[in-house]
Amino acid sequence: MQLSKDFAHGYIPCPLPGLSVSQPAGKHIADSGSELLQRSLAIAAQSLRAAFLFVHTANTEALRFYQSRFGFQLGETVPNYYKRIQPPDAIILRKSFA
Repeated sequence: MQLSKDFAHGYIPCPLPGLSVSQPAGKHIADSGSELLQRSLAIAAQSLRAAFLFVHTANTEALRFYQSRFGFQLGETVPNYYKRIQPPDAIILRKSFA
């Protein structure tokens, strides 16, 4: 995948003024985040061919999570994606919609 100035990433584009996750009583915040992602992917699948995530290369737990729970596939590594953490690289994860 080729990155360009026209490539949008790092957020869920939507008409809402803000998008956040709060923790309902008795529910873990990760559950709310997973539900938000699952619903967002379901909506995206109606009109898009794929969804992408950028994950820090050292965050192996997140990489496994997105692959096993949501079916994302490993893509290319983007060198120097991050400015203030080491290593500065990100891995692009892709989920194709059939």
